[in-house]
Amino acid sequence: MDLLKLGIGAICTWVLGAVIIGIGWVMNIIKLVSCDWIISGEEVLRIIGIFVVPIGGILGWIGHF
Repeated sequence: MDLLKLGIGAICTWVLGAVIIGIGWVMNIIKLVSCDWIISGEEVLRIIGIFVVPIGGILGWIGHF
């Protein structure tokens, strides 16, 4: 029974992490579309973040708060 609880907890943690990264990835795309297109390092990373989802997910949350 304890192994079952551990497995359910691990699955819930992975799903929550995937949802958080997914929301950040979408926020990254929204920020990239609404930028002023003066190419800087941040915009280059945001473009890369479209194809490399973990980077895009993190960059979507950076600057949000």
